[in-house]
Amino acid sequence: MNTFHFVELVISLSFQISLIIGATWGINLLVQDERTRSRVWTGCYTTILLLVIAAVTLPHPRFLHPFRNFSNQSLITLAEVEQQGGKLMFVLWLTGAVAAIGLTSLRFWATHRFISRCQRLDEHSKQGKLLYAVLLDSTGQLGEFKIDNRRMEIRISSRITTPFCWQFHKPYIVLPDYLIGFEPRSVLHVVRHELEHLQTGHPLQVFLQKLTGAVFWFHPFVWWARSQSDLNREFACDEAAIQSKEEIVHYLRTLLAIVEYTTAQQETFTTSLHFIRGKKAIAKRAERLVALASDRTKKQLSSLSATGAFVALIFTSVLVFFLWCPLNVLASTRSSWSPWPKWSANVLHSIGISARDFEVFDQRNELKELIEHSSDDITPAD
Repeated sequence: MNTFHFVELVISLSFQISLIIGATWGINLLVQDERTRSRVWTGCYTTILLLVIAAVTLPHPRFLHPFRNFSNQSLITLAEVEQQGGKLMFVLWLTGAVAAIGLTSLRFWATHRFISRCQRLDEHSKQGKLLYAVLLDSTGQLGEFKIDNRRMEIRISSRITTPFCWQFHKPYIVLPDYLIGFEPRSVLHVVRHELEHLQTGHPLQVFLQKLTGAVFWFHPFVWWARSQSDLNREFACDEAAIQSKEEIVHYLRTLLAIVEYTTAQQETFTTSLHFIRGKKAIAKRAERLVALASDRTKKQLSSLSATGAFVALIFTSVLVFFLWCPLNVLASTRSSWSPWPKWSANVLHSIGISARDFEVFDQRNELKELIEHSSDDITPAD
């Protein structure tokens, strides 16, 4: 891949994922269920990463040739600008992507290490054992509860001020130690909230979200999508934490009590699936819980089902794949499709499938040849 391909790739993918994020937002407007909305965001991040894979693996369409009628001298000027700009763009993108991936990996390692040092709730203290027994009885054999056939553990720590969940090789819920002094019903609401994160696959969504954010760290829509999907996750888990209108009031008190404690104490450890996530998010969650308690939530006359939402997202993704920005100045004008990337073409060749991995002949395919051709066209003055 040269600088011309890279510029075209980055700008085209940026355009495509803007459309995917916009489509996801529009689809979620037609969805009533918060759990489904959260899963649609997971589908959005998966689609974005699949578009990236397709972009570096498959040929892309060239239905337009905007530089067809440009003079050689204009093409040379544009090509030189694109070449230098592409080099700078690659350095900036690589620096940001490496920094984002490195930071995410460091936090992943720190979280894994932190959880391994936390004590199990049923082994923490006499009060902790009593709380664990109440939770066990209230949730129906919580101690044997499994997420993806893996037994879940509840752990306790004094280094955090807000609960969180985690799942890599094993699912965990980690609670701050001050919650031991709370009424068991309050802690049960918190546990239900965190269980919903695990059951709905939110750790996977967060992983896909972070991977997308690392690749497209420069894209404002990706940052906006992160805040929207974070909020949808919390809405879905808040709904799972309550089972009646009466419980909403008690849950709100628990939420506000944890907020009060977190503002009074300095957080020493943070993760992606924290129970408390910023003042604006808390205000929106509280407002929504109040609306649920008073039946003031907006009810649509018709809503899109989970199947309908995913069909709409898949259909949109297929259409978006064909929307490619033809920005490569040196691309051949003699074909409606780009060549196969050399590495994927080599794979196909190795199994006996013919794939065009070269540009169809055109005098403008190489910058050097274009410059030489332009020099030949200049006749010396008499």
